[in-house]
Amino acid sequence: DQSDLALADFSSAIKMSPGYAYGYSNRGVAYYKKKQYDLALADLDKAIQLRPDIAFSYVSRGNVYDDKGLPERALADYATAIGVDPGFYRSYGERGSTYLKLGQLDKAVSDLNKGIEINPNYAFAYVRRGELYEKQNDRDKAISDYRRALALDPDREVARKGLQRLGVEP
Repeated sequence: DQSDLALADFSSAIKMSPGYAYGYSNRGVAYYKKKQYDLALADLDKAIQLRPDIAFSYVSRGNVYDDKGLPERALADYATAIGVDPGFYRSYGERGSTYLKLGQLDKAVSDLNKGIEINPNYAFAYVRRGELYEKQNDRDKAISDYRRALALDPDREVARKGLQRLGVEP
């Protein structure tokens, strides 16, 4: 399995260079993908301790918190990531996604728009914004965003399902 290989590679990198923050960040993400949240948090905490200036580590830890049902902690990490690097588009997309889950649609659309403004090829943000528009019964905007997400990433199954829910062929 790819994630087991990734874990082995990142563990080797950490063993060779224990101060390598990216090794901890990337291994934390590999643990996250395997839903080993406590191990992911330990590595992401270590990465942040070593290099508090890397937005990716905060966003990744925010994702773990979000999946663990701790949205306030997730939002705090996304906000820190934005403070560290206001140009890191994923911070806005992930925070917007969390706001969407919490039903805070105005904050969600603002962040998703900002993520797309920074990176117009950010398929994830188009999907989440499409979901938001769908919740608001703005069918045309939802369809447009789902189609844009699929144009950017044809494997984005969530966008395909969104179009199907709206009765539109992908």
